[in-house]
Amino acid sequence: MSTGLLEQRANYPRSQYEYGFGGHGTTDADNNGRKEIDCSNLLNRMLQDAGYNIPYKTTAQLSDSGRPTPKVTMTVNDFRAYDVCPEVSGTPPAGKLSTGTKLEVLEQKNVGNVTYARGKILSGAVKDGARKTREAGAEVWFAYLKDGAPYQNSEPKDIWKADKIVERLRPNYWQTAGAAGGGG
Repeated sequence: MSTGLLEQRANYPRSQYEYGFGGHGTTDADNNGRKEIDCSNLLNRMLQDAGYNIPYKTTAQLSDSGRPTPKVTMTVNDFRAYDVCPEVSGTPPAGKLSTGTKLEVLEQKNVGNVTYARGKILSGAVKDGARKTREAGAEVWFAYLKDGAPYQNSEPKDIWKADKIVERLRPNYWQTAGAAGGGG
């Protein structure tokens, strides 16, 4: 078991470590005797050494990730879900998405004028009659867009509504204190 930063510090002589945006701590890019590592990578190394296996992205990957993936809620109770993208007619469905099922859109694929989405079920289910065939955590394909607009059933009613994407606020701790006072 690790004692964390104290053990990791020995890997970065003459200082705690040298900050390097996106650095992994394996190379000395500027040849000054210190390996560059960013804060998130250092923390991840400490967690791994302590026995935790947490999904990890570098600071650079996080800054490139942009907005969160879209999430949708099904508004109808009769729309087919598939295990594979139905690129050919006759692809057997896994069942139908239940009203209120929430999905995170992971991937999109165009088939003619229809865009299918691969979505991870966050809550709700796919059913075949009364029997659940897929539940939260499963991934399914469903008709997402038609001619670039939300797919509609025969009524015509949109089969899903977009969930509001909560905007991530950037921290402002590096900014100087204004007239409100305080400062550090």
